[in-house]
Amino acid sequence: FAKRIMNIGVDGNEANVAEPVGVSVYTLNHLRYFHLKATPKLKFIIFLREKPRPFLPEENENFRYDAVFSI
Repeated sequence: FAKRIMNIGVDGNEANVAEPVGVSVYTLNHLRYFHLKATPKLKFIIFLREKPRPFLPEENENFRYDAVFSI
């Protein structure tokens, strides 16, 4: 069997706010969970419009941020 890798893309903009409340906290908790579960076979790409704020989980080879700018 071929080595299978799952790449999951997530819109993380709701968590990347100055003061997370409500849905922002919910989204932030999901990102923290995804960070814990990321492995070489389960990778996460978090899409953001702005640079990640310091309280977001740190990037590693299986969990990373990608900047997406609107036109």
